Amino acid sequence: MLQFAADSPPVFPVREETLTQTAALHHAIGLRTDRCRVGISIMRITVNGQPKEYDKPLTVGALLQALGIDPRTVVVERNLEILDRSSMDGETIRDGDSIEIIRFVGGG
Repeated sequence: MLQFAADSPPVFPVREETLTQTAALHHAIGLRTDRCRVGISIMRITVNGQPKEYDKPLTVGALLQALGIDPRTVVVERNLEILDRSSMDGETIRDGDSIEIIRFVGGG
């Protein structure tokens, strides 16, 4: 019979190669999982009011790319400051930053 510590979730056997491949994929896309966060500090940010976690530093431009957003179609605000579109690729997001992505919609 398997026994687990009271404060830890059950862990089921996983082939080591599968775990390594999954962890590498999660790390490559910046997805935080309990399996691949050992030794990696987690960056917590807020994007349009929703908490997000990333395990590697990224720029505003990289965030937009990861979210599938064309930077030419939005305005980005970081910590209540509107960013210049030409500097988005150089603006590094820091732990605790609040990012608002604003898309203007025309209509009549």
